[in-house]
Amino acid sequence: MLTFSFVKRSWILGLLFLTTTFVNWNAFGEIEHTKLKGLSQFIRPEFQYLSPIAGFTLLKRGTLENLYRYGNEEDQNVRLVRSMFYSVDVVNFGPTTLPSNVCAHLTSAGIGALLNQLVSPRDELEKRLLQVIYKELELNSVAPGSSKYTKKERQLLRKSSKEFVATLMGAIQETITEEPKYPAHFPEHILLGLFWSKAKNDKNEFLNLFRQMPQILKDEKILTENQTEWLDSHYTLEDYSEKMKTLLAQNPDLRGASLAGDLELSTFLAHSYDIWENFLPPIVNYERTYLMLESGLEKKPREILLNRVVGSR
Repeated sequence: MLTFSFVKRSWILGLLFLTTTFVNWNAFGEIEHTKLKGLSQFIRPEFQYLSPIAGFTLLKRGTLENLYRYGNEEDQNVRLVRSMFYSVDVVNFGPTTLPSNVCAHLTSAGIGALLNQLVSPRDELEKRLLQVIYKELELNSVAPGSSKYTKKERQLLRKSSKEFVATLMGAIQETITEEPKYPAHFPEHILLGLFWSKAKNDKNEFLNLFRQMPQILKDEKILTENQTEWLDSHYTLEDYSEKMKTLLAQNPDLRGASLAGDLELSTFLAHSYDIWENFLPPIVNYERTYLMLESGLEKKPREILLNRVVGSR
C-alpha cells in the first residue's frame, strides 16, 4: 500500500533543500508539472504529437541534456539542441541566454509561430521560418531609432536566425529520410522542450503557445472564452495518492498497470513519483511518450507501465 511516512517525507524535504541550495534553478522558468491538468483536452487527436507534454518529457527525462553533452556533433538535431540550450558546468543546464543567439529571444508565442509553420505546407518553409523570427524579434526595423537593437546587434541576430533555421531544416531532414536518424517530429519536440524550459509558471503560457497554432486545437473558442477555471486547475498530491492507490489495488506491484492511454495523467504520475517517492532514475522515457503521441490518444491506447523497477532506465 502507498504510504508517505514521516521519515520518507523528511528525506524528501531534506533532498529538496540540498537540491535548491546547490543547484541554480534560475536557468529555468518552467511550469510546474502539476499544471499539466487539462492540457490534452484542447488538442486534436492527429496533433497530439505537438502537445507540450512532449517537450516536458524530453526536458525532464534528461534527453535534451544528454544530447547536449554527449550527442554526435555532426547530427543536426544535436546542433539544434546546442543552439537552444547551454551548460557551463556539470550541474546547470538550461535555455541559452546569450544575447546574440536568436533562441534567447524566442517567447512562447514565437515558438508557437514556428511550430505552426512546421504543420503547414512545406513550400518555402525556410523563408517562412525566417519571416516568423524576424517578426518575433522585430528585426525588420531598419530606420534610425525604429529598432530596439543597434546595427551590430541586428546583424548578429539576423546571422543567428539564418543559422538556426538552417539547423532546424537539417534536423527535420534527419527525421524524414529513408533511414531516419531520429524519430518523426523530434525537432518539434525539441522546440517544445525550449518552450517548457523558458515559460513562466503560469498556464497562460500554454494559451500563448496555442494562439499561434489554432489549427491543432479542437475548438478555437478556447482562445477567446473565459478559461479561469482551467487556468486555476492543477493536480495535487491527493490526486497522485488516490490514483496510485487505485493502480496498486488493481495490481500490487504495478506491473502491467494501464492508464488507458492517458498520456497527461501518466506523465504527471511518473514525474510525481520521481519527486515524492522514487530516488531511482526516471521510469518513463522519451521513446514511450513518443509512441503514445504517435498513436493518438483516441486511437487504440498504448500501454504505459508504471512501477518501481520497470522499463528502460
